[in-house]
Amino acid sequence: MIEFQDVSVVYAASHGIAPIEALQRISLAIHQGEFFTLIGPSGCGKTTLLNLAAGLRRPTKGQVLVGGNAIQRPRPDIVSIVFQEYSLFPWRTVLGNVEAGLEFRGVPAPQRRERALRYLRMVGLESFANAYPRQLSGGMKQRVAIARALSLETPVLLMDEPFGALDEQTRMVLGEELSRIFARTDKTILLVTHSLAEAVFLSDRIAVMTSRPGRIRKIIEVPVPHPRTPEFMTSDLFHERRDELFRLLHDEMRASVLGAES
Repeated sequence: MIEFQDVSVVYAASHGIAPIEALQRISLAIHQGEFFTLIGPSGCGKTTLLNLAAGLRRPTKGQVLVGGNAIQRPRPDIVSIVFQEYSLFPWRTVLGNVEAGLEFRGVPAPQRRERALRYLRMVGLESFANAYPRQLSGGMKQRVAIARALSLETPVLLMDEPFGALDEQTRMVLGEELSRIFARTDKTILLVTHSLAEAVFLSDRIAVMTSRPGRIRKIIEVPVPHPRTPEFMTSDLFHERRDELFRLLHDEMRASVLGAES
């Protein structure tokens, strides 16, 4: 569903700073209906890779395909995005926020309302349809953002640190909800996270990236069906995968920090 073909990204020199090679020859295929996660040191190009799939920027070399089509620009008909910032309209109700994307697409009002309520029900917020963002907790705001992205019914969902600003307990509860929702859809999800536990709990496969310039060091499989439950977090497999991620990322973090200091 998403394919990176020998992709490199170089940021041009600016204000006396030399060109920066963000990504180096990334080749990666993400399958339809797969939950795939990118994890790596800060500055390794995870979000850049996500932005390439979203059509928000173009590679310096190589190409990116989504659904077999080269991505040259944003494609909201096939790709929706959830960012770390909630990006909700404070003057709109919860229902109005979920309806916004459908309104921009020209979906008639009755269908907009029905679909928005269906996805609010899916994330457990139907009873807050008439509330405003200021009346919600951080976790609830992010659930609204997820409902809005889901309501667009695109085959691909991109998520850039969607739970990064939340406390650990809220993150895990929302992770359970996301696994449950994923099991009920046929979406392909590409997640960027710094959390080892989140990556293992949610993913079918995890790509560990190197320090800059970002490359794929290893892909780790997590062969457990969705929806996943809290019991999975106490299993031997969960701890084995998390420990493996820690070892790989520890090496890359040392390379990143020592490289920045030299």
